[in-house]
Amino acid sequence: MSPDETAAVVHAGFAAINAQDLQGWLERLHPYIEIRSRVVHAAAGDDWFHGYTGAREWWEAMAGAGRLFRIWARYDSEHEAYAAAGMSPGAGVHVADR
Repeated sequence: MSPDETAAVVHAGFAAINAQDLQGWLERLHPYIEIRSRVVHAAAGDDWFHGYTGAREWWEAMAGAGRLFRIWARYDSEHEAYAAAGMSPGAGVHVADR
């Protein structure tokens, strides 16, 4: 896929998540998707969710987490934000400026 095609898939996936459209989101995932979460844990007891079954499990677990924030703050850099969240740089998602 070209970078533009990849970006379109990513944006469509985020749009489906924001619309709470599980089926629309699943349609953008590869059948062997692997999702790693630092927020919720898989039934297998680790941080990895595998395939469509795992994706559905992750979706339901995230919905059950209540979408509650513990901290809402502005940071001067991604590095500072990752450090505040206890995450290593690059562990999250970076959305380029448009």
